[in-house]
Parts: sequence; structure tokens; C-alpha cells
Amino acid sequence: MEAILTILLKMQARVNHRTHMITDEIRELQRATPFEPYTVHTSDGKALYVKHPDYCLITPANETIYVYATETAREIVATRNITRVVPAPKKSRARKR
Repeated sequence: MEAILTILLKMQARVNHRTHMITDEIRELQRATPFEPYTVHTSDGKALYVKHPDYCLITPANETIYVYATETAREIVATRNITRVVPAPKKSRARKR
């Protein structure tokens, strides 16, 4: 029984560490100046586009994020279900000739 408890505690520690890494990455993107949009990918295949820093909120315990597609439509995601966070590709500026 102790061995199972030890394994479960180690697994929980890994999840907590990964969750904090993801939320730290999101906070870094949120605070970037100038802000660059990014996409949050979830384990169920959703891709949630964050177009402005006001459209993504992280709860104080780092367990949940709220991503708003519009001012009223939102997705609630447990941070343990976030698989990756991808900054939007930078727009290349065409040179004038």
C-alpha cells in the first residue's frame, strides 16, 4: 500500500511541476511588450486563440485558465489538460522596392 501511495505522490508532483511550467509560460506571454497573440492547445484537441492579454485569465492556484473568444464566450480549461502553448507566427513585412 505504501508503494502505491509513493507512486501516486510522485505522479502528483510531476503534474504540479508541469502545471506551474505551463502557467509560467502563459504569464510570460501575457506580459510581453508588445503583446503577441498565442494559442493554447488542449488534450481534447482544441486550439484556443488568445488575441489580447485581457482574454486569458489564470486562477491564483494555477489550476484553471479562462480563455475568452469574445467578450462573453469563454472556455474553461484545467491547466493539467493543456498540452502546449504556441506563440502566433510573426507577420513578415514585405519590403517596398
